Amino acid sequence: MTSDKMSMGKLQELKHLTWMTGVFALLLFAVNLHSMFDFKSVAQTTIGRIPASITEGIGASPAVEDVAPSIEKLEVSCDQILDHTLTALKVKSKKVQIQFLNCGDQLPLELINLTNGYQSTLFKSQAGIYSDLVSLIDGANEIHLRLEKVPTPLKLQILL
Repeated sequence: MTSDKMSMGKLQELKHLTWMTGVFALLLFAVNLHSMFDFKSVAQTTIGRIPASITEGIGASPAVEDVAPSIEKLEVSCDQILDHTLTALKVKSKKVQIQFLNCGDQLPLELINLTNGYQSTLFKSQAGIYSDLVSLIDGANEIHLRLEKVPTPLKLQILL
């Protein structure tokens, strides 16, 4: 009987130890959960790892003039390109979509950004002819546009 009492005592001790371990684990989880949602302490501990683009600290939104649109839409008149009155356009976005207006029978066939080698696909719709998203690089992008009835490509510059 003494061995039964010893094994029952060890079983009780094991149950008590298991219960205490569970309580301890639950307490650790609660502390970690609280610290996970304590944004002030998270901000204080990560302050040294803020990206350089954020200059005013955590949660600061950039100034409106610093935010570049992700995509810009440009309306370009084929008449202006043919008359060489439009030679350069300035944009703020690294991707632009160009809508060609007043083209008549001078349909744009090909648009290539010679600066980075990007060749655009052109789409015809009721509103005109559109390019897909033309990728640009910083600085001057030399665009060659080939029209249906013009033998040499026309030059257009897009400045980013």
